[in-house]
Order: sequence, then structure tokens, then C-alpha cells
Amino acid sequence: MHAPFNTVRDHVGRLEPARIAAAFALRQNPDQVVSHTTALLLWGAPLPRRIERQPTIHVSSVGASRPRTRLTIPHLLQSERVGVTTLGGLAITDPATSWVQSAPLLGLDDLVAAGDFLITGTEPFDARPPLIRREHLAAAVERHAGGRG
Repeated sequence: MHAPFNTVRDHVGRLEPARIAAAFALRQNPDQVVSHTTALLLWGAPLPRRIERQPTIHVSSVGASRPRTRLTIPHLLQSERVGVTTLGGLAITDPATSWVQSAPLLGLDDLVAAGDFLITGTEPFDARPPLIRREHLAAAVERHAGGRG
């Protein structure tokens, strides 16, 4: 066993974002959400291998201070710009917000691939419908006007 976070124990193994996020959910504060590329990854978007294997997760706070704990990349969010939901008991930014937040962290081709996945899904292959519509991405871009990326 090892301790990815204080008070959380996990089996020894490769630390990847999905596993770290599951451990983080056990100690997540009410004002914290998993965000950026980590959220996109958890939504199932195709991302570069370097993101899929990153030994840290992006965690944002809507509160007064950035979350500071090991294995996290901290961010501070403005509540009016972010959509928050839950995924498997984990507070997470919605798909459109996650996509916009990831713009400064991804290349254009990777950002387009992720956006395409969000609005088209994989329905023809495995019956998984799209997560959002194109209008949701446009609204998220508008909410984040003037932001990074």
C-alpha cells in the first residue's frame, strides 16, 4: 500500500490520472473540482499519451485558495465561468468547461480531437452518445472570453 494523499491508501502501482482522481475523491473538499485535461480524460476524450500517463491531476478550487497537496496541479476558478457536475461521485468540471480550460495545455490538433469527441461521441461504434452539443462548447468559449488559451 502507498499513500497518494494524507488519509488515503491505495495499492502500489502506476499512478495515472484516473487512479489519482479516484483516490482524491476520498478527500476532496466541497469547493474543489477535478478540472482541465484531467477532467477531459475522465470524460473519455482522446488525449496525448503524455496526458494519459501524467502522474498528477488538475484540481481547481472555487473557494478562496488553491488546493495544495501532492500529486495535484492547483488552479483557482471564477464560479461564474465554470460548470460543475459529478462523475462517479467525483466533483468535476463539465465537459465544455474542461475543454476550454485545456486549450492552453493542448496543441490545436489535440484540442480539436477532444472537442470532436465531446460533440459526436462514439455512437456508431459502441452506442455511446455525445456528451454535449456544439452550442455548449460555444457558450463555454464565450464564458471564458479573455482567459488563457
